[in-house]
Amino acid sequence: MHPIDPLVPHPQFANVLPPLTVLPAVAHSGLMIYQGKGFPLEVRGNLFSAQHNTRKIVRHRLTPKGSSYAVENFDFVTTDDSDVHFSDVLEDADGSLVLLDTGSWYVQHCPTGRIRQAPRAAASIA
Repeated sequence: MHPIDPLVPHPQFANVLPPLTVLPAVAHSGLMIYQGKGFPLEVRGNLFSAQHNTRKIVRHRLTPKGSSYAVENFDFVTTDDSDVHFSDVLEDADGSLVLLDTGSWYVQHCPTGRIRQAPRAAASIA
């Protein structure tokens, strides 16, 4: 790591960039930008986020606004199933989305995972 040169000016700005969007106070566990061709063209370049506690995959459409962006948020996949906890969202080679769900087995560090008293048994593949 290089030390900071005190003779080189480092501009300070009075204003801080505002957040692009305000997300709920939940475990945001995955974020990706969609570049595939499996969905309509208006989805390309959108962000997708996995929201563990709210059991959602959310699509975030960014549009240029000045030197930054404006964001519109859309629920893409939602469920009321208490056994679902999305942990990531990925783009597959064919342009489809892969949604990773940790289910209800992992409750050690997730207070909302403890809501259900009878967690689903882990599945095994023979």
